[in-house]
Amino acid sequence: MTDDEIRGIMFDAFAAGTDTTSNTFCFVLYYITHHPEVKKKLLDELRTVFKDDLSRPVTMDDLNKLRYCEAIIKETSRIRPTVSMVSRFGDQVDEVAGYKWPADILFIMYVRGINNNPRYWKDPEKFNPDRFYDPKEIEKQQKFAFTMFGGGVRMCLGRNLAMIEMKILLASLYRKFDVELVDMKAPLHVTTSTVTICQHLDVRMIPKTELC
Repeated sequence: MTDDEIRGIMFDAFAAGTDTTSNTFCFVLYYITHHPEVKKKLLDELRTVFKDDLSRPVTMDDLNKLRYCEAIIKETSRIRPTVSMVSRFGDQVDEVAGYKWPADILFIMYVRGINNNPRYWKDPEKFNPDRFYDPKEIEKQQKFAFTMFGGGVRMCLGRNLAMIEMKILLASLYRKFDVELVDMKAPLHVTTSTVTICQHLDVRMIPKTELC
């Protein structure tokens, strides 16, 4: 491979494989802390799956049972997507949305606009993981009204790994610690371009052993 190809692969690994997951997890912590009813349901699910064992390794069977945990991650990605835009380049004449487009056109899809479109989501500004947990709510979702990992043949190759990483990290953290924001009134400090980055998030982690 050329130096440019190696550089491109390394950039993809860091930007798509690390930055997206770490920033999404910061947003997850922020929204859980601001919604105690969500935190309670998460802790209830963790107790159901892991009982009182704080250190047992997480198994694939455990991950399949953490449905509310996954719903929190998806709702966070809906209301505050880390990847704000997805682009596709048309190298030939094509018809999209009833319009004929010439070749060499760059299409940019605004992910946050799709995920928060009031035509498809009730109270889109409200953080509500039940949208991805309650079967009745899931049925109401419209096709293409939610995107987290892109779509089509160019969908993110690491989507399953990313979800596994975040579910394990979320379960492992809240099994052993109580997580609080240092300043509940502080807004999210982010910068946004193609990727929305959490600049900093001050949290306080209290070991569960100190709470007993």
